[in-house]
Amino acid sequence: MRFKFKTDTLSRIAAVVSVIAVLCSSLFIESIAVSGAGKTKVWDGSSDTEFEGAGTKDNPYKITSAAELYGFATARVNVKDSEQKYYVLTNDIYLNDVSSSDWMNNSPREWAKMGADAANDAALGFSGFFDGQGHTVYGMYYDNYTAGGTYGLIPMVTGNAEITNVNLRHSFAAANNSVEFHMGGIVGFVQKNNGDYSPGYQANVKISKCVVDNTVDFSRISGSLLGGIIGPVRESKVTVSYCGSAAKFSDYGNPSAGKGGGIICAPGHWGAEYVRIINSYSVVAFVSGWMGGIKPADISDGTLYSTQSWWATDGGVNLTPVASEASMQGKGAENNMPKLGWDVWQANEGAYPTIKGSTAYESGSGSDLEVWDGSSDTKFEGEGTKDNPYKISSAEQLYGFSSNTSFTKENSENLYFVLTKDIFLNNIKDKNWLNNNPKEWASHGDTTWMYQGFAGHFDGQGHTVYGMYYRTYKEKYAYGLIPRANGNAVISNVNVRYAYAAPNNNVDVYMGGILGCVDLAPGNKASVITVSKCVVDNTVNFSDLANCHVGGIIGCGHYAKITVEYCGSAAKFNDYGNPAGSGWGGGIVASNVLATSYLRIVNSYSVVAFITGNLAPYLNDASAISDGTLYSAHSWWISQGVNLTAVSGESAMQSDAAKVNMPNLGWDVWEINKSGYPIIKGSTAGKNVSDAPVGDYYDGKKGEVWSGKTAAGYKSGSGEKDDPYIIETAEQLYKMVKEHCLSTDPEPGAYYELAADIYLNDVKAENWYTAAKLNSWYSINLTEPNTGFKGRLNGKGYTVYGLYCNNISEKCGLIPVLAGRGNVVGVNIRKAYLSGRREGNCYLGGIAGYIQTGSNVRISKCSVRDSIFGAAAAVGGLIGGVSAGSVDVTSCYFVGSFENKSNYAGGFYGDSWGTANVTDSYTVGCVAIDKSFGMPSGIRYSTVSQSQARHGDAQNIAVNVVKEEQIIGESARNAMPELKWDTIWNTVENDYPHMDQKSSDSSTDGVPGQIWSGLKAEDYAGGTGTEEDPYQIATGEQLYKMVSEHTVYNDTPAYYVLTEDIKLNDTSSENWYDGKKLNHWYVTFGISNAFAGHLDGQGHIVSGIYIRTEADNVRGALIPGIDTKASIKNVGILDSYIDVSTVKNEAYGAAFAAYVKNWREEYEVKEENYPVISGCFADTSVIVRGNFAGGMVSGTPSPIKIEDSYFVGKLIGGSRCGALLGNAFAPDSIIRNCYACTADFDQIVDGRGDLIAAGNTYENVYTFGVAVGLGVTFVNADNMCGVNAKSGMPGLDYDKVWMTVDDTMPILRIFYPRIKRSATATARKTRIDFVTNAEGVTVPPIEGLIGAKLVLPNPVREGYRFEGWYVYSELQCKFTETIFPAGKLTLYAKWELTSVVQDFENYPATEYDLGEDHEYYRPGVAGYVADKVHGGSKAIHRKGLASGSDEFLVNYDDELTVGAEYKLKFWIMTDTAGASGNISLAFKTWPDVLEKNNGVEKMLSVSSLKQNEWTEVTYSFTARTPWLAFVSDGNTSIFFDDVMIVRTSDTIHSIKNLADDKLPESPNGNKNNNQNTDTKDNNTSSDDNTSEEIKPTEDNVEKPDNGKKTPAKSDDTQEEASNNYIWIIIGAVIAAGVLAAVIIIIAVRKKKSIKK
Repeated sequence: MRFKFKTDTLSRIAAVVSVIAVLCSSLFIESIAVSGAGKTKVWDGSSDTEFEGAGTKDNPYKITSAAELYGFATARVNVKDSEQKYYVLTNDIYLNDVSSSDWMNNSPREWAKMGADAANDAALGFSGFFDGQGHTVYGMYYDNYTAGGTYGLIPMVTGNAEITNVNLRHSFAAANNSVEFHMGGIVGFVQKNNGDYSPGYQANVKISKCVVDNTVDFSRISGSLLGGIIGPVRESKVTVSYCGSAAKFSDYGNPSAGKGGGIICAPGHWGAEYVRIINSYSVVAFVSGWMGGIKPADISDGTLYSTQSWWATDGGVNLTPVASEASMQGKGAENNMPKLGWDVWQANEGAYPTIKGSTAYESGSGSDLEVWDGSSDTKFEGEGTKDNPYKISSAEQLYGFSSNTSFTKENSENLYFVLTKDIFLNNIKDKNWLNNNPKEWASHGDTTWMYQGFAGHFDGQGHTVYGMYYRTYKEKYAYGLIPRANGNAVISNVNVRYAYAAPNNNVDVYMGGILGCVDLAPGNKASVITVSKCVVDNTVNFSDLANCHVGGIIGCGHYAKITVEYCGSAAKFNDYGNPAGSGWGGGIVASNVLATSYLRIVNSYSVVAFITGNLAPYLNDASAISDGTLYSAHSWWISQGVNLTAVSGESAMQSDAAKVNMPNLGWDVWEINKSGYPIIKGSTAGKNVSDAPVGDYYDGKKGEVWSGKTAAGYKSGSGEKDDPYIIETAEQLYKMVKEHCLSTDPEPGAYYELAADIYLNDVKAENWYTAAKLNSWYSINLTEPNTGFKGRLNGKGYTVYGLYCNNISEKCGLIPVLAGRGNVVGVNIRKAYLSGRREGNCYLGGIAGYIQTGSNVRISKCSVRDSIFGAAAAVGGLIGGVSAGSVDVTSCYFVGSFENKSNYAGGFYGDSWGTANVTDSYTVGCVAIDKSFGMPSGIRYSTVSQSQARHGDAQNIAVNVVKEEQIIGESARNAMPELKWDTIWNTVENDYPHMDQKSSDSSTDGVPGQIWSGLKAEDYAGGTGTEEDPYQIATGEQLYKMVSEHTVYNDTPAYYVLTEDIKLNDTSSENWYDGKKLNHWYVTFGISNAFAGHLDGQGHIVSGIYIRTEADNVRGALIPGIDTKASIKNVGILDSYIDVSTVKNEAYGAAFAAYVKNWREEYEVKEENYPVISGCFADTSVIVRGNFAGGMVSGTPSPIKIEDSYFVGKLIGGSRCGALLGNAFAPDSIIRNCYACTADFDQIVDGRGDLIAAGNTYENVYTFGVAVGLGVTFVNADNMCGVNAKSGMPGLDYDKVWMTVDDTMPILRIFYPRIKRSATATARKTRIDFVTNAEGVTVPPIEGLIGAKLVLPNPVREGYRFEGWYVYSELQCKFTETIFPAGKLTLYAKWELTSVVQDFENYPATEYDLGEDHEYYRPGVAGYVADKVHGGSKAIHRKGLASGSDEFLVNYDDELTVGAEYKLKFWIMTDTAGASGNISLAFKTWPDVLEKNNGVEKMLSVSSLKQNEWTEVTYSFTARTPWLAFVSDGNTSIFFDDVMIVRTSDTIHSIKNLADDKLPESPNGNKNNNQNTDTKDNNTSSDDNTSEEIKPTEDNVEKPDNGKKTPAKSDDTQEEASNNYIWIIIGAVIAAGVLAAVIIIIAVRKKKSIKK
């Protein structure tokens, strides 16, 4: 680590500069709000370790920038290196620009981290002193995690480290996707410290005065070791004092379980020794989970506060519970947490406490608002009389008034209250206020408490109340600005804005924007209530409430008489848009369920229906409700007699149009609001107090160029399927896109329809996109699953012109991010200009920039042309990028090209790693798809070949190539014949084909009995998806909806039933699957999601499944993947063609489920967790083809259960092919009461050899194919048909499940009489092929009747013993059957080597093996030529440089048996012209060429060889010694290779006394020492068949008993021998000593036996 050391001169200069800076700053004091990050230097990602200072207590290192903080945080220091180092923070630090509420989506930089190794290094970590001096760090961000890694502002501390006085705000940790790691807001991990200390020494860390506030979001982290202040503590001691945590968490709210906590990670996980937490607070449980050895009583002294009381009540910790989050905020915090230590802490308006003097809190939480602190104040100024009313001047006083449940008619009817100012119940200036723990407003108890509520006069004096919020509800409770009224109450002159009610989960509440509920007056008399001059505008959102009483103005009238005058409601609702429905709500007042006896509404407006439901019987005279001065965008009540005036749309009720369209509203009281709906004159309702886009609305005009503004509403419509929102201006289109891309609502979006062409820019000029002022379209960087546009947009054939974005780094398109089940149909894009940045997450597409993760969307009948696409990470004519979701593109086209500035660019889409299906579409001028990991087959055309795609897998996608001139005009029909010309496409003179868009429907549910259209249904035929009321499927469109949506979303398992037979294609012709215009069924790539529901076919048939693709990693079947506990039952499949064959292996095809998701990683392997297929069949008209092909199921990484099912179709398999289960590569599957008989007699199950027979359970399983596994029975043909089946397959239940049928196999009863035949079984021949695994050995195939006796051939191979026939080439599963199998079979021979083989491929080639004139001939040797090697790449070469005899050793490890008879074969070749000399066999008593020979036998003359031609030599001999060498004469170059020595007899001859004339006869009649016939490569004989007698010379010796070599004796030499006998003895002694030395040397030689 490098440091700056200042001189005295520099120190003086620095001091002067500091004084000047302080003086200047005093003149320009400015509060540092979060928005200041935009003006403050944000971290650039660099690291700086050159700190000012000396690191001492008096002169600490000063951290002045984010780069220096990063250098400090990432330093991997040893405990000894930092234990006496001091650091201080001198500024607030911005790690990212957090000025935007969605800053975490704008490619933020990740903060410091340490790898998994750090947590295991006991001597690693900061052990010094860090003082933040009250400063705040903003924008800590993480999204990439390593298992066991460490994350936090300071990732790791140890020793006696002290961290104090630093705050963390506006920070975010993305989802960890089950990766487990260590994280803390301030300190990521406390390391135990062994360092240089004595063993067992523990760290003793202190954390004080640190705050992590509610802008820190850890809520997406689950299953990891996480603490708001400190992460895990490893075998150490930790003291936490004066710290606060309000961070957001996910699964750490349950104190007794989990691994994390608001302050500290569960101590037990890393064995913390001591934990003490005092004078601190934690909103959630301070810790969750295992405490280990920590005693709960020692943790605190009562100065620890939390809203979670479990640790105090059940866990034994001395903490003090606080009632709610609101109780911990504002000034009330001092009362609710009295022992927190307020000499150190300070209470803050609308926020949690912070340390005094710190920068963690700016007044008003970053705004100038006085926000409610959550407390109540009932001390009002005034006397409560009409002349001197009680004055409400604060939110606390308003709460004191509204929450008063003691009000009755008697005690309040003469009280008067006035509001003296605007009131802020929450900080609505924060764009993200709804996610920052907003405080809930007042509510009153069960409305069965009669006669209660305010009965006096409340006058808001035109003021506005902002930020009313609810999220917790109780049955029949009242909620509203004033929850309950009674008697003759009068509420006037108050407005409500920016209010939100979270989902009520079907709890029936009484909710009103102004008044929640009107109660009965005493004596069961009706209250008489008047509400006047009150406005609830369109920033009030009640749309998440359902099945309850909710009204924009009044929630419920209990036998009341209600008058509403001069009131307006534009609040957002959910199910109250249908006036005649059964809902209980309305724009003005809730429905009449509680019997309002009088209702009068005048001079008022309601955007939605003013009321929903039944008015009768208490309001008999509907005409009396109004006098025509009630206006609404819903006209239905007019037909019911209500005298209201209908307005044509929401926009007609806003701005200047309001006065024209609502002339009798009462404009002496009302005034036009240029930003929206009318407001009461003199009120503050039109004041813009927030940055949220609620003001400056403009609806635009049809045909005009976009103003750049957002419309306040749509032309008309309610967003329902039958009443879509109508869009005719660019402003309205922008409203749709922006609002719904920001929506996090997981439900399907609304319906929209274009009613005119849209002009986003003026595109009349040729280079319009170079103009000085252009409207940039909406772009966003959404990454979370299921975020984006989820609606249904029907363009009705209209065109959007001038779509523009430039130099952006986000996602952009007409729909920037398409998500959920959204779809776009019938839209044209012309003259678009889209360009961004090549790096990062910039995805650009004409229709959709990006398809979101987890989505299942559709784009159909859309076109893009005449547009320019620039740089991006990926760009597409239709779609930029497809994430891990699914998109169907049908009947679309793109005409254009790209500037080649993007990583990937394609006409349909640029980049996909999800499932993208494209069919009935074409592109012109570019490659169709540039990057993809596979795509199902479909009807696709392009003028550019896929071979030009930049991604390898995309090059293999099937796209038909056409010439551009061929697809213009009428000739297009011939060039692209498979397009749907009869229903969708039309030729155009001098242009490319167009599709019929005017009749476009956003979806079609299909017609029962008709062939599938290829589209996806919007709705099922009926049902709610429960087991009692399953979704009903009657068409192919609905079946496609189930398969595609459930496969992708993996939702809560739903139930489905078929109510009709389903026809997916026209299968009437014989080879229908080779035809044109076929509908391609849904497939997936990989199996991250799978079907987890329950499908009951109820005996119905699915026919015409068509899948044909060569993509890798594809899964194709009725249902591509099936998950744990899912089920498919009572479904039959006919006339289907499933082809997933590919050049690669990872492709799975089957009739019912292609692949089983690997559920065993999450669930215990027991039968109740198995996915099940039962009562299903596929008949002979079903073909499944693929590398991994299965009749019912293909791939099983986890087990499945198949019961009472059969498959009799045809399998065309590659690597694995099984009649019921194709590729079993995990054990434990269960198959019961099933049978199979495929066209090629495939075995029941294929896959890993060790799993097929032993790994699965088979019970009553029958096959007319290869029977494998205990419980699988082979059944002859005649025993599977008719009544014979009962005896042939006795385990099937013929009483309840199965039935026999004459001349065919059994069928399932549930399908009768619809299905009357299974498959006819006749006696058929089968064939067995043989692979001998031996060169020159062949065995012809044999044929026989299935089940006939089988006699297998026994081949012969010289030098080997035949071991038997095996089923697989791995030679692990021996074939032992004695009858012909049911299917074609290939068997493989296994051999055992019985000879000595020397092929020289691993020859030692030492000086003991080769003579001086021999070399080991192999690659790398000078002059090496492959032709001079017979087999392999190596041989032995006699160089011929020396004239004398030379030799090389043949065998060394494999000794011969002395006296046994052998046949020797070898190959020899000479490249010397006119070669001469002999080749002899030398016998060695030791494997060493230097050893003297114990006999030499000539084998052939070299002159018999042809130059440069290999010749095979055969020679028979009797072994005189265990080892052999080849001897050759000099001056001749000779090559030797592939030697084999085969023993030919069990006879053992005595070599010791054996004379030459007594040697055994060789096979050719010569003595053992004679040469046999030579055979050349061309099968010609050698020219030399002569033999040579071996002379009794010194070279021809016998081996005496003592092992010494002695010459053969004659009578002439006996005397000389006697005289020299003693010398021989002396020599023998010397020789023995030498021999011992040689043995020691030779023992270290490498000896190998070379075998084939």
